[in-house]
Order: sequence, then C-alpha cells, then structure tokens
Amino acid sequence: MGTYWTGIKTKFSEIDYLKNRIEQLDFDYIEVIEHPASQRIDFTIKTTKLIKYSTPIEYGIKFLSEKEKKFYGTFFFNIFWQTFDDEDEFYIDTKKYPNDDLGWLKLDSSAYWRAFNYKTLELIVTDYEKINFNLIRKMYELNRLESKKQFEVYSDFNPSNYQKDIEETFKNFTTLTQNIIEIFKNCIKEKKDLIVEFI
Repeated sequence: MGTYWTGIKTKFSEIDYLKNRIEQLDFDYIEVIEHPASQRIDFTIKTTKLIKYSTPIEYGIKFLSEKEKKFYGTFFFNIFWQTFDDEDEFYIDTKKYPNDDLGWLKLDSSAYWRAFNYKTLELIVTDYEKINFNLIRKMYELNRLESKKQFEVYSDFNPSNYQKDIEETFKNFTTLTQNIIEIFKNCIKEKKDLIVEFI
C-alpha cells in the first residue's frame, strides 16, 4: 500500500481530444492509459522513499549560493522533489520548464502531477549535465554535521550508523536522479511526451 511516483509515455497531440472529455462526469483516466499512443513507464518509486532520497537537496540547498539555490531548486523540484517549506518554494522558477505542457491541470488539478512535452524534457536533460553532485554532497554533509551535534547528546546515538545513513541516502539520491533522467532521455529518443503521476 502507499503512493507511488510513476508515469505514462504518450503523444500529447494524439490524446489532445481527451481534453474535452476530462470535464465530463463519465471521464475515466484509464482512457489516457489505454490509448494506443500511451505506454506506462516501467519505473515506480514509493513516495516515502522519494521523500527520504530527496533529503540531500532538501537539506543541502540551504547552504548554496542564491544562484545555485535557484538552479538546483528548480531542477530537482521538476523531476521529483516535493518541497517542505516556504524558503524552498522561493527558489523555484515555475516558468523555466513548463510542467503542464498537456494543459489539463487547469481543468482538473488532480489529473496528474507533471506533464512534459519531450522538448521540455530536452531542457531538463541539458541542465542535468550541469548538476554538480559533489557540491550537493558537500552541502548535504555540512547540514548533517550540524544535526549530528544535536544527536550526540543521546546515549544510544551511533555515529557510524549515522554516517552510513548519510552515505546510503546520497547514493540513493544520485541513483534516483539518474533513473528519472534515463526515463526522460528515452522519451526524447522516442519523441514521446511524459505524464508524471502519483498512484
């Protein structure tokens, strides 16, 4: 049980007529999934893991420069990061990568989470090449060092387990990012658009 991040590769031009159906009472999202132009991606991740694995950007972003905050905040928010506070939201440019390229969220805000035309995916993949994971790691570890001081007062605190958790979380963060970028790259290669949803 739980909620999962997943998606559907499709061609917006071929399912565009369904925009007229989305406002009708008998509209069923299965029409999108079962459309011949659509194909469910073979990747899902539980949102609890998504939240845990995004902590390197969540904690690390606070130590970045203003320009870096805008770049990294916008990038990761658009691929999987769900922000947790107003300060994070301030650094997200919602216009850099249009994330409702299908245009249905205006009609039904619960239809999906993101909809990217493959041209928008190209912009995101181009920015992926500029991501400095060493910088994120350094800032994430800086935050974890600060937090460590709070935990060290407890007798059951295990510094080696704490360090191991930091390393595992960062590894999962980079792997998750790479996996999602591979999905984007496949969509670009196939000239297919992508609907990202939580199911």
